[in-house]
Amino acid sequence: MSQVERSARFLHGFALLLSALWLGISPDGAASSPLTASEGSSPVPSMLIRESPLPHRTWFVLARVGLAARVDPGLPAYYPKSGGHGTLDVGAIRNLSTSSGLGGNLYFGIDDRRTRVGVKARYIHWLSKDLSFDLAPGILFAGGDNWNGSSRYPGFVGEATLSMFGWVHLTAQLESVDVTHQTLPEERDTSTYLGAMGTGPRGALVLAGGVLAFLAVRGLVYLAQG
Repeated sequence: MSQVERSARFLHGFALLLSALWLGISPDGAASSPLTASEGSSPVPSMLIRESPLPHRTWFVLARVGLAARVDPGLPAYYPKSGGHGTLDVGAIRNLSTSSGLGGNLYFGIDDRRTRVGVKARYIHWLSKDLSFDLAPGILFAGGDNWNGSSRYPGFVGEATLSMFGWVHLTAQLESVDVTHQTLPEERDTSTYLGAMGTGPRGALVLAGGVLAFLAVRGLVYLAQG
C-alpha cells in the first residue's frame, strides 16, 4: 500500500470518527435542556452533548473525538511510525459530587498502520464548572494491523486529559501491546500520544480546523521539499 493510499485510509477513518460527534444525544432528552429557575442553576448550553458537574448534570454522555501525534521513537525495525492517530471515546459519566464523577467508555483508535478497540474506566475531577481533569486506564481487547506483523491482546491503554468548557480536551495517552513480526522476535510496542479532542458541534469545528491547518502545513512542507 502506497503512502498516498495509507493517508487516504487514515483520513477516511478520521472523518467517520469526526462525524460521530454529530450523532450524540443529550441524556436530558433534547439538544437544548435548560434547568428551571427553581433548581437554582444557570441553563445548560444548547449543545447535543455538554460535560458539566453537579448541580448542572447528574450524569452525561461522554463522546469525544480527537487527533493525536505519536511522540515516542516507535519500533522502526518493525514498521514505519505513523504521524497522526485518530481517536473516539464514547461512554457515560455519573457525577458523584460537585467535584468528582465516575464512569467508563468504549475506545477506538485508528491510523494508517493500525486500529485499536478497548474499554476505559474514567474518573473526572471537577476543578470548576468549566475546567476538569480526568484519568482513564483501560484494556485494549481487539484491533488490526497494516504491516508485516500483528498485535497480541489484551493490551493496556491509559489517558490523562485536561478539559475546558465541556467541549475541548487536551490529552496524553499511552497504548501498549505485544507485537509479532514475520522475521523478528516478539516485542512490546508502547506508543505515547499527545493531542486534542472535541465534544459536540463546537468541539468538532475546532478539531476540524486543526486538522485542516495540519494538512495545509504538511502540504507546504511537501511542496517546499519539491
